[in-house]
Amino acid sequence: MEEQKAVEVADEGKEAASCACDKSGIKDRMALPAPNVIKLAKESGSSALGSWVGLVLMVAVVAALLVGLPMVLPVPSGMDLPHQGFAHIVAFAIAACGGVLYVRVRERRLERSMGFARNDGAALCVVGAVAGVVGLMVVFALFKGAGIVSDSGISTQVSVIALALAFAGYVILALGQEVFCRGYVLTSFSARYSVAVGMAVQTVVFALFHVLIVGLSVFSVVNGVLMGVMFGLMFLKFGSIWPAIGFHSLWYFVQYIILGVTSGAQAASYTTIMTTTYDSSNVLLSGGAGGFEASALAAAVYAAAIVCLLVLKPRDADMDSIAFVNLGETIVIGAEDEADEEEDEGAADKRGCGESGCKADEKKES
Repeated sequence: MEEQKAVEVADEGKEAASCACDKSGIKDRMALPAPNVIKLAKESGSSALGSWVGLVLMVAVVAALLVGLPMVLPVPSGMDLPHQGFAHIVAFAIAACGGVLYVRVRERRLERSMGFARNDGAALCVVGAVAGVVGLMVVFALFKGAGIVSDSGISTQVSVIALALAFAGYVILALGQEVFCRGYVLTSFSARYSVAVGMAVQTVVFALFHVLIVGLSVFSVVNGVLMGVMFGLMFLKFGSIWPAIGFHSLWYFVQYIILGVTSGAQAASYTTIMTTTYDSSNVLLSGGAGGFEASALAAAVYAAAIVCLLVLKPRDADMDSIAFVNLGETIVIGAEDEADEEEDEGAADKRGCGESGCKADEKKES
């Protein structure tokens, strides 16, 4: 009887320990990770990392471009895009160049510390693109179920060249937003202060840009914040900028070019594959003049994506080291621990004892 009770107590202890491990595992996954790309930025960056003055100046320039370019910049002939969409592409192309230049010259670090260090960037970009299409189609299905959108056919008069140019344009738009907000702001402020501070700053910056693009409303602000958190988590969980670029670019391309869904009740003034009618009378559900990205339905999808990302295991958590060249100097994250181990082994050899010999000495002393 006593042996049976002991076994039962032991089993209960194992179950309790297993539950505790599961709970701690979930908590660890939901915590903000610090991927190797943040360590790269911290190891290589100068004292200009996390400069508030630099951030304010660069954000002011990008905001001015987003507001001013649509007023003066025409869409080139042959590039079938919404007028404002083309202006935003140009604005964020300039923002991306400015972000990379600032990181290289002022912070003295290379592009690999902005999230381009992964060798599997193409695969991660495809993963993000698939997730973006799935997420957008869920939003479209919700809109269609609510009677907000209705499609009226597929166009057969679409130019392949126009589609290719539009796709390239939206890739540049997504690349610009991700390079500036995640590649520059998130890495710089995470390296200088903490990952939480970096996440907060890049979310505010992205939300500001989002409002300038789609217009000011309650849900344009809410969705801007949710999207900033979502893309920031993608960056941190995968340790790479590529998933967010894939997600962002395909979301834009499928929404505007494939589905033909424009902002609010505005009719598409460019060639689309599908002709979609948009009813923006219900501002809460439809987003009004802001369209998809200012609606409560899209906010629900963004929130669900954030939850999925929070429980996702970080991709580069098990990477021992990552090497990159910074202004002629090779730095290897994780190499210090390996060097310490080699020094300990060398010291043991000098004492004239290997691993087994030292253990034997320890037994004798005890």
